[in-house]
Amino acid sequence: GTSLITLIFYAIQHKHEGQIVPPTPKGFLAKGPAVGQVEDEFAEDAEGPRMLMSPTESLDAWLQGLVVIFPAVIVLYLAWAMAGVMGDVGADRFFSAVVLESGVQGELPAITFILSLFMALCTGTSWGTMGIMYPLTLVTAAEVAVILGDKNLFYAVVGSILSGAVCGDHCSPISDTTVLSSVATNTDLTKHVYTQLPYALVVAMWAILVGYLPGGLGAYSAAIGILIGFIAILVTVFAIGVPVVHSTGRFDPITELYIRLSGNTQLKEDTAAFYE
Repeated sequence: GTSLITLIFYAIQHKHEGQIVPPTPKGFLAKGPAVGQVEDEFAEDAEGPRMLMSPTESLDAWLQGLVVIFPAVIVLYLAWAMAGVMGDVGADRFFSAVVLESGVQGELPAITFILSLFMALCTGTSWGTMGIMYPLTLVTAAEVAVILGDKNLFYAVVGSILSGAVCGDHCSPISDTTVLSSVATNTDLTKHVYTQLPYALVVAMWAILVGYLPGGLGAYSAAIGILIGFIAILVTVFAIGVPVVHSTGRFDPITELYIRLSGNTQLKEDTAAFYE
């Protein structure tokens, strides 16, 4: 069914001279290049409009997409299975007992944020992390909120799981979105992950320091926390941020540290030479 929808989607889109044009009866009959063959733009211009992708090309693209996305689907199903197993063995009740006995009720939002981040980082799925963490922690969060008399703590735990899962998924090298982004842009997966880490981890740091930790301890309201976090991000960007291409070849402190550790000074020289 998916292949047929894909075929219809591309069949009604015709192109001519590099532009999308309205479909024509002749365009449905025009033949495109064989699979693996380089397209001849001059031949296309001579033949007139044709389908954006032929039935063979559409099916081939769909099968290649299945190959790319299949591992992510398996990870997602395994995460859902793990969530069911943890519920059956009483992991939620164990987590509740540990939190209530250890006296870290106010720190619960920050703890769940960190746990969600690392779980998503290891599994590569934000949806799977949410499926595991919500059954595990929401009962505990409700009990702590009743004990402390602060229903906002429950909402903070819900938000911390969402944001922690998304942050960990963004940093994970086995995440479906990370892999697909790397494949779609034809970039090295490891380098793609390295370039994402500074942005995600800086935001995660401020989320814990000025958001979940003081908010869970009742230092101020969520609105004040969002405002302080916004100011902290602005200060971070203007204090240590540097334009991508700087006239002196200078980079932000994180990139500078990476260059020093890797010994890749050629990058700084090439950047400075760009302005000469």
